[in-house]
Amino acid sequence: MEQDDPQPEGEADALAARRDGVDWEAIKHAVIDGDWSLRRIAETHGVGETTIRSRMQKEGWVRLLGTKPLPSGRRAGAAGVPREKRAKPKLFRRRQMVQRLFQVLDANQAHRRRSGTSTRSSC
Repeated sequence: MEQDDPQPEGEADALAARRDGVDWEAIKHAVIDGDWSLRRIAETHGVGETTIRSRMQKEGWVRLLGTKPLPSGRRAGAAGVPREKRAKPKLFRRRQMVQRLFQVLDANQAHRRRSGTSTRSSC
């Protein structure tokens, strides 16, 4: 049965939501105000992530970014600036050991020069 007078926009959305069994108002609230990923919202409400993205674009939903704090241990850096690289602990220990060996060798050679002992052994 067709109606001659068009339905107001809000009623049409409500009818569409009832027809497909999806609570789009809850999804809209979760997308705009929540800090869940779109994938998690889609899984929770039983719709596809692409469906939510297309509804966001069609209805002009904009996510409020920055509502979720960064996990501990990570710091936000300046955009476009590469992070400073650190040596891994094992590599760092190796470097320290090599530096210490060179210090010992230098000290040993300096001692031999002062005492007049040749650094080369004669066979």
